Amino acid sequence: MRGITAQHILEDGRLESHEDAVTRLLAELDIPELDLFRTRDDLIIEAYSRRGQQIAYSEKQPTGEESAAGVQR
Repeated sequence: MRGITAQHILEDGRLESHEDAVTRLLAELDIPELDLFRTRDDLIIEAYSRRGQQIAYSEKQPTGEESAAGVQR
């Protein structure tokens, strides 16, 4: 990475290394850091995918009452 180390700024202003952020993400999602059948990169890809699904935008579907009343989104 050309000698540049990525740092993440936490909510309280502290800095966290990218490696520490990845380790924290794995722990939050209960994904083990070591696996006999997958590489660490595979585990990280799974973590990113799962977190992406959790935070991805999705439109709220109207409930039956909202649809009947003609409520607009």
